[in-house]
Amino acid sequence: MECDTHTGEKVFMVCISCDKFPFACGNCLEEKHVKHEVQTLRNAAHSILQNLEKVETENVRVFKEIKSDLEGLTEIREDLKQDANNVDDEIAKRVDVIRSKIDEVNTEVIQKHKTEVGKNAESIDRTEEALKKQVAQIKTFKKKVAQLQKMNDYVDVIESGREVKVPDTNRIPRPDIQALTFSPGTVRDGELKRMFGGINTMSSDFVGSIERESNIKVTPVTSFKLPKDDGIDTMFCSKPGHCWLKCKDKNTVKLLNTSGETLQAVKLETQTNGFTVTSNNRLLFCCATPQCVKKMNLPNGEITEKFSTSPLTPNYICTGPSGDIYVTLFDKNDYKLKKDSTRVLIQYNSRGLEKARCQTDVFGECLFVVPMDVFVNNKGTRVAVINEIRVNRSELVVLDQDLSPLFVYTGPSVLTGRSLSGFKINGATFDTRDNILVAEENSQTIQLLSPSCEPLKVLRAMEASPWTLSLHGNEVWVGYDEGEVDVFRYSY
Repeated sequence: MECDTHTGEKVFMVCISCDKFPFACGNCLEEKHVKHEVQTLRNAAHSILQNLEKVETENVRVFKEIKSDLEGLTEIREDLKQDANNVDDEIAKRVDVIRSKIDEVNTEVIQKHKTEVGKNAESIDRTEEALKKQVAQIKTFKKKVAQLQKMNDYVDVIESGREVKVPDTNRIPRPDIQALTFSPGTVRDGELKRMFGGINTMSSDFVGSIERESNIKVTPVTSFKLPKDDGIDTMFCSKPGHCWLKCKDKNTVKLLNTSGETLQAVKLETQTNGFTVTSNNRLLFCCATPQCVKKMNLPNGEITEKFSTSPLTPNYICTGPSGDIYVTLFDKNDYKLKKDSTRVLIQYNSRGLEKARCQTDVFGECLFVVPMDVFVNNKGTRVAVINEIRVNRSELVVLDQDLSPLFVYTGPSVLTGRSLSGFKINGATFDTRDNILVAEENSQTIQLLSPSCEPLKVLRAMEASPWTLSLHGNEVWVGYDEGEVDVFRYSY
């Protein structure tokens, strides 16, 4: 083989010190490859071949797996095609269902219209018949009067005139016509889409009603019961395997592990509703008397500062990723809303200065009845509040980062089984995908909702009603009314 650089020179070596192992002739060795490691063509070829054979031997399993992956794509593609065809069929069926319902309503409305038109026509016919009869009587009367006028014999006039029937001259009222109008119905924004359905994936923005339950795996971790059967009111997971909780009508917050052992107990000096723990290990809690939010250092329990919420009573509290504090507050803890009622969510900075609030809807009406638990997603772009509207009914109000209402989730449109008692969310939180976990009392379930509050999956169905829940990563802690604690994990 002739050298590419030196005409007439034959290559007989390979430089293995240079990239791509260039061929070299005698002149190349003297000019470019002084002190480089070189090999003969034969040895270089054997060395390269041995190295490649070694790679091949070491990667036999990987090569097989890659080949299997390639072959498996055919099956995946066929599955995708079949799934797509199934979805196409379901969409077509849904179109037929909606169209069928529209046809049913159309038939019903048209039939009612025909019935009402028929009633009006019958009224006109009855009036027309009565008028024709009256006109005929008048014609007969006038004819007989004309005949009497031609008679010269008074006796005949008297005798015939006594037999003439005087027609009824009372005006017949106009027919009773009921005015018919068609009032087009309205379709609220998104209502038709919810009726029809949508395409669901496991991305954070999917909406609709197609559920892939197999993509979500639920794994139980542990269950235990508190010694005194105290009902659990509020929970907060500070790290994996650990959860702070407060029992109903108690002013002590406890840190428990998954074995149910109490690692720390902190006594609060006043009646308290909601609490949370900040990233720098400080306990924030809502005080009814005095009306304020207090901050306590952990683990020593020293209260470092507070800010007043008077004249409003703080109810529940959480913090966002920026350190802002979100608090639900009310003037009265009842379901009787008045024009001057104040039921509100307020966003404070870390020093307790108000930054924003949400109190009314787009019509200026009070948005909340009794604002309960509040929680924020990991990015601080979504805020949600449990709004209790009556004894056995609550809803989920979702807001953007400016605390402007986005939508309200009132539960499934059809209630069955235990849910016939009503729909009541007792606890909720965002997960890492901005999907929302809710603890629903009457169905006794932990449910997973999409970011737009479309139901995705029932993660847990229990024998008792869940009262509160908290999440750290994918570890979920659930508290119950009689002191039970359930811990599980789920993954996508």
